[in-house]
Amino acid sequence: MRPEYEREQSPWPIAPRPFFDEAMGSWLGRIAGCYRMRLSQLDADYRLELPLTSTRALWLVMPPLDMKVLKNLARLARINVRQLEEIQMPSAWMREERRWWFCRQCLAVNRADLTAPYWQRRWFNPEFNRCSDHPGLLQSLSASQLALCGNMRDVIHSVAAKMRKRDTT
Repeated sequence: MRPEYEREQSPWPIAPRPFFDEAMGSWLGRIAGCYRMRLSQLDADYRLELPLTSTRALWLVMPPLDMKVLKNLARLARINVRQLEEIQMPSAWMREERRWWFCRQCLAVNRADLTAPYWQRRWFNPEFNRCSDHPGLLQSLSASQLALCGNMRDVIHSVAAKMRKRDTT
């Protein structure tokens, strides 16, 4: 089929709404998880043009997206593009890390929706070193562990497996 005759793709039947403090990669990873596919497959199927290989952690660490990509995502998810602009990671937070730190309690207990754990954008802030809600040690996943995960469901399973392994040793 010639490009000028391509039809616009229908919106996704199910698209979880992004949380106000969620990272863009997390939201996209939750969508892919809904469909039980890797984000790379969702990207290919919908020709999203996502920068999935911009860091070692692949899709979770998503640099700011072009407005054309944001508008397409907003149309597919049937949400206002402003919601997606707000969850973009600041360019200043983009960096190569070997480990990405997070608060396990915040990840495990999403107060807005217990069925939808997500990666908070603030965890990518280079100055993030403790959780203001849960005192104690932070947890981490290596960039190589994150790279093995195809969506947010995989990230949650990886964190759970890591905690089980730690608790048995």
